[in-house]
Amino acid sequence: MISRFGPLTAVLCLTAASAVHAQIPDGPFLGQGNPPPVPALFAPGIVNLGLATRDVAMTPEGDEIYFGVSVGEFVLSTVLVSRRLETGWTRPEVAPFAADPRYKVMEPCISPDGALLFFASDRPRDGDGPARPDHDIWFAERSPGGWGEPHPVPGGVNSEAPDFYPSVARNGTLYFTRDDTTTGVSELRRATRAGGVWNESERLPDALQLGRSRFNAWVDPTSAS
Repeated sequence: MISRFGPLTAVLCLTAASAVHAQIPDGPFLGQGNPPPVPALFAPGIVNLGLATRDVAMTPEGDEIYFGVSVGEFVLSTVLVSRRLETGWTRPEVAPFAADPRYKVMEPCISPDGALLFFASDRPRDGDGPARPDHDIWFAERSPGGWGEPHPVPGGVNSEAPDFYPSVARNGTLYFTRDDTTTGVSELRRATRAGGVWNESERLPDALQLGRSRFNAWVDPTSAS
């Protein structure tokens, strides 16, 4: 079995080494300014270090930026965070909820009100033990001291198939992708929220199920549902 501690060490070393070569300027978006009119590499030397990097999430206030990093054909997938303090932006570091190298953590998503943080992980549902063969969607609630202890999303979201790439609307409806382990086809689904849990998910209409692989659906944060 390939240890994940080696890749994790590599991520930490690359992140620390980047501090020598690139200082983070102050200002919104890690000092990068407003998004340009044409696509451009985001925060080179800070976020983009030459590793597979994807899935940026930001708090509504813009003072925390989370992003996913993976190495070794997804031998390791983790989430880094940079925080904007009075002294400026901190160097990216592994987020507390992604610190256990036994498990893959990816695809961070923050609710429009900033109260919930979602991510996908192969960590076991009871929180300890061997990694799961698939991914569930987890979430943590915001508290005055930061994010609380993460838990699997309660209700009708997670299954025995891979469930991943969460995106949430203002009313709490959770959109995500599920892989059909029999057919190999992925599909977009959603689950409404009621009483702190999510109802049984439903498949989105065929008009939205384009192609064979339906990944990375994202909900406009200004959308009510």
